Amino acid sequence: GKFDDAEALMAEAPALDPAALELFITTYGRHPEAVARLGPLVTRAGPRAITQAIASYAEAEDLGRVEILLKVMDSVSMGALEAEALNHLLVAYVQSRRLEDVATLLRRMKAAGMVPELGPLDGWVTATLGAGKVQLVEDLIGLLRDVGMCSAFLYEALILRQLESGALQNVLRTCEKLRDAGLTASPTCVDAVLEGCAKAGDLNQVKRIIGLLGTPSIHKLRWLVGWCASEGKVDEAEAMVALMQEAGVAPDTIIWRALYNGYRHRSDHLGAQNVLQRIRDTQAS
Repeated sequence: GKFDDAEALMAEAPALDPAALELFITTYGRHPEAVARLGPLVTRAGPRAITQAIASYAEAEDLGRVEILLKVMDSVSMGALEAEALNHLLVAYVQSRRLEDVATLLRRMKAAGMVPELGPLDGWVTATLGAGKVQLVEDLIGLLRDVGMCSAFLYEALILRQLESGALQNVLRTCEKLRDAGLTASPTCVDAVLEGCAKAGDLNQVKRIIGLLGTPSIHKLRWLVGWCASEGKVDEAEAMVALMQEAGVAPDTIIWRALYNGYRHRSDHLGAQNVLQRIRDTQAS
């Protein structure tokens, strides 16, 4: 009865006070007719007020109230929520590990033509991977990929974690997924993957990685040639130089010197002379 009186008073008020709306939401949340009774109040409050309420509850991880409001909005056909509210809700669902709800929400956003703002999830992703919960991040990436909404940052964070654990085959699979999603890896990521493969002795993968992710920085190419040469792997260093030239990157003095020293180190005077001749040819052209 008291709430009937309160609703009557609210109906007469010129504007719906946010605190009053919150009180009704809290109280009706435990009421079997919550959705029906809140309908008129939500309609009166309007989309902007409800967006702010949902954003605020989601940020506080008060998902019970969020879900009541979502049901009410659907019941009164208010239309699409503003992206701000759904982004807060997405973050809250992810942090609560409610991946089924994440999937439903992503479909809702896609249907409304909204692109999620994934920036607020960066810290969570980094912390989750740091805690060794790799599968959780892979599941999130899978859900985002299903709706065509994944970001390069998420793939790269996963790749760097996989590199740390030495799981090169997993790294290559994630690189393929990043490429297949039409995303571009950052130069830092390309460099890190190439270095990981080289240090693991898997130089055969370098060409594949360049094909998947693009050309690394000149700094990393120098490092690759120098590293191969210093490890006595002159043939591999030559292969790196050939890869550079295929990618349209001209070897510089530092690279030629590393290659020359590699041949000298294994007492291959003919090979060393050949490098000097190539330097002269390069300078002549």
